[in-house]
Amino acid sequence: MNTKSQYAINELSFSRTGKGEPFVIIRGMSRSKKYWPEFDQSIAKWFDVISPDNRGIGETRASAWFTDTIYDYALDYIDLLDDLDIEKAHFAGNSLGGMIGLAIGIKYPERCHSLTVMNSSIGGNFYPRMQPEAGLKLAASSWSKSRISSTFNQILTGGNLSKEDFTRLSKKWDALILDEGFPFFTTIAQTLAAFRFKPLKMLQKIEIPTLLLYGEKDQFVPNYNSHIIHKNIPGSMLKSIDGGGHEMMAEYPEKIASVIRDFTNQVRK
Repeated sequence: MNTKSQYAINELSFSRTGKGEPFVIIRGMSRSKKYWPEFDQSIAKWFDVISPDNRGIGETRASAWFTDTIYDYALDYIDLLDDLDIEKAHFAGNSLGGMIGLAIGIKYPERCHSLTVMNSSIGGNFYPRMQPEAGLKLAASSWSKSRISSTFNQILTGGNLSKEDFTRLSKKWDALILDEGFPFFTTIAQTLAAFRFKPLKMLQKIEIPTLLLYGEKDQFVPNYNSHIIHKNIPGSMLKSIDGGGHEMMAEYPEKIASVIRDFTNQVRK
């Protein structure tokens, strides 16, 4: 598989692997395309997988700014499709990436074969976007860099991994932070963009086939966010992943890929 990084005209770095219909993976807050590569490889069995780094993340040269909006991020992906001469693609985004996917579905439905939104939130009407327990745990461990890293890794998983698998995954994530550095400025910019993104009244405009996936044991984003999004997107599907955490693509890459493949097969019928 060719996973070497390439650059689009808008300076987004991306990797590309597999064959089939284009399938764009949109990572969540602070995450580069090097996180959960097993999911990319699993979905690449059936699709031409394109995995970009968002503004200010990983190897992308374009910077993030505090004035960025989720719709700005969405336009980055449309510009990427234009640069690659791709008319339409399947989109799948997790967390912040799910918000970007929703923005694409709202503003650029003609560019979407389908949309998969995983463990995301939309805000508004006093719906919390983060589990209160997660915030308390992070605050309690903020005095120690190693402690907060360990706490963060635990919050992002569902708790069903064996001790060995969790340790292996944590070491991978910690090594990536050491290699790439933690994007503090970009994380603040992404957080501001996320809090300003309140598309509840716009969701009715999404008419493309949409799948809402959420991890049953997501400790970071409350599950009811997925239920609310599902309720407001006409004809959308909703599915829970047993034992899945916030980054369930790292825990169950083949299972998530298979669920999405089944969904896209239904879309083609």
